[in-house]
Amino acid sequence: MRADRAELVERVLRERRASGPGADPILRRASRGPAPLSAAQRRLWILHQLEPGSSGSNRPLGLTLSGPLDQAALAGGLDEILRRHEALRTTFPEVGGEPVQSIQPAAGIPLPLIDLHSLPEPERAAEARRIARMEVGRPFDLARGPVVRAVLLRLDQQEHLLLLLMHHIVFDGWSQGVLIRELSEIYEAFAAGRSSPLSEPAIQHSDFAAWEREQLEAGRLQEDLRYWRERLQPLPPPLALTTDFPMPSGPRVEGAEVRFRLSPQLSARLREWCRAERVTPFMALLSAFQLLLGRYARQHEFLFGVPVAGRNRAETEELVGCFMNIMLMRADLTGNPSFCELVGRTRAQTLDSYAHQELPFERLVQELQPERRPNRWPLFDVLFNLRNVPNATLDSAGTLRIGIYPFDRVSIEGLSLSLQFEHGSEGFNGSLGYAAELFRPETMHRLAENFIALLTAGLEQPDRPAALLPLVAGAESRALLHEWNRTDAAYDRDACAHQLIGVQAARAPGAIAVSSPAGQLDYRELDRRSNRLAHRLRELGVGPDVIVAVYLERSPE
Repeated sequence: MRADRAELVERVLRERRASGPGADPILRRASRGPAPLSAAQRRLWILHQLEPGSSGSNRPLGLTLSGPLDQAALAGGLDEILRRHEALRTTFPEVGGEPVQSIQPAAGIPLPLIDLHSLPEPERAAEARRIARMEVGRPFDLARGPVVRAVLLRLDQQEHLLLLLMHHIVFDGWSQGVLIRELSEIYEAFAAGRSSPLSEPAIQHSDFAAWEREQLEAGRLQEDLRYWRERLQPLPPPLALTTDFPMPSGPRVEGAEVRFRLSPQLSARLREWCRAERVTPFMALLSAFQLLLGRYARQHEFLFGVPVAGRNRAETEELVGCFMNIMLMRADLTGNPSFCELVGRTRAQTLDSYAHQELPFERLVQELQPERRPNRWPLFDVLFNLRNVPNATLDSAGTLRIGIYPFDRVSIEGLSLSLQFEHGSEGFNGSLGYAAELFRPETMHRLAENFIALLTAGLEQPDRPAALLPLVAGAESRALLHEWNRTDAAYDRDACAHQLIGVQAARAPGAIAVSSPAGQLDYRELDRRSNRLAHRLRELGVGPDVIVAVYLERSPE
């Protein structure tokens, strides 16, 4: 975890633990029999019941393996990880109409080898991508399992690609770092003929789920519930972003993404400004995103989600499992604050929210009873995150290099938009995920450019009213004002509009005259329809200086 965000989280958690009720330790269950689902798992289980054939909750992890590979040590390392982490060998059957976690014996994981090294290089890479997409698209059976699978691709004698697929119900973003670290250490030991150097986990995910259930049933999170109720009620209107396409009624398709990067200069300026203002980059980036959404939707208040690791206890930090929680935050752009004032509001809300993050999102939804929407998250439509990811390259045994394989699949999971940042070596890397059935790629590219321009302006003019900060960079702004806006034309000042349309219809009858979501009209059809309407009005007695009322919805007609 980055130092700025880690310091923030640790401070609020120290205060939280010292306050009493949240200090109950997580203990191992006396029996390793069926366990309840955690709140986050229950939501994912319900989604799976609604769309059992969906792969939207699949979590892929691809690892490039460069150097001489000991395949037996790799297979043994994966088996050891499954033995250590019960979540990865858990199924989710129903018992008495309720889903439970059923932990299966440690039987290992099959690791089929697909040899691609005989293919020419371009075909080899394309075939690897095809296999990766195919594996990601295969759904899991949560009731029967397994919820993990693996495939090893041989690209040549010194290059392999390990594809790991897990269902989100047993694997979250934090788990990725845990798995990579453990696989690296265990592989190194097994390849050298040693046993695993790792100590046994103190608890398992099912112990956390049982503890969470006890906390809720005992009412120990009532303080958190009161905080969120007061913070969020009355609920603001949903964020109403203008979309390129209407909202579909059926299941959502896979998402797409626009990747962009804050320049090293802008990233350095951001860090410098944040240090001076005693805030974190997370708070400043989030403020700029709120402002951008508010400008786009013309709203002063709306809700959005921020994922949190949900691992506030030391016992959970080294576990693989689904601990992630969603923290709801309320954008507040009322009173036309400056960028500096907006960041201050975000700072205060962030600190308060992190201090009350243990309440499961699902419990909050149960309390607030919002309107439910099929295949959509309740209460929010947009997500923001500053991710902390493992290093792209890790050394193992001094000879095998492990890197991250980039999948080309983007999961939007019931959202319209998600903006995620990572700390790169030269600056902040951004990923703008979006629902492809709602937005065109060019719209999202423009949104990313607007974000960069708005953040730049906010850092340069932090005391200027945020509503006046430009959404476009200087060069683009000049083009919009002076070049793209040159719409003057030499019209015949003595001709009426219908005569000008008639002239254009004769000159270019097939050119588009009217365009709308309902359809298009060329000049020939527009001229024909207008002439027909004029003759009809004349038949009704309409002549010069007679007023005609027009009462129609906006349409080509």
